[in-house]
Amino acid sequence: RSYEQALEIDTSYAIAIMSLGYAYSTTGEQAKAVDQMEHYIRLVPDAADPRASYADILIRVGRYDDALEQYQKSLLLKPDYWYSANQIGTIYMTKGRLKAADEQFHKAIAALPQSPQLKANHLAVDGHLNLLRGRYEEAAQQYRDALSLDSTNGEAAYGLLNAFRKLKDMKHADEVLAGI
Repeated sequence: RSYEQALEIDTSYAIAIMSLGYAYSTTGEQAKAVDQMEHYIRLVPDAADPRASYADILIRVGRYDDALEQYQKSLLLKPDYWYSANQIGTIYMTKGRLKAADEQFHKAIAALPQSPQLKANHLAVDGHLNLLRGRYEEAAQQYRDALSLDSTNGEAAYGLLNAFRKLKDMKHADEVLAGI
């Protein structure tokens, strides 16, 4: 309702249009969400975020190829837009294209300011991809390395637990559980 009221005052308020699109999607009104995101693109055609926001909605309705196209268009507008590169990686991972996913995740991470937490996230992503590839020992080491940089990284802790489970190493899995 607040977004609709804002748009009654200013029909070109792009952030309200985007937010209304996400709100419609959250309440299950996907057709209205798509319409709002298409309107958002028309208002700000040269910005990357409208394309990425539209792609987010397309993913929610299962239109992965269309979403992929929109994320790619957003990267043409802003090549260092880490969010779109990350989302492309997620789509590729979902489709089983792990090498392409890996490239996109690395591109996304490279576009962000570097920190130990980001490096830990990077290692956790690499661990997850290796887990999907069946490289459980390699994944376990990457998760350990991630946790050595950021002991609060939940993805790395869960991934390490899963790697030990795949390796049928319940002793180490129990140690991970005890540390959580």
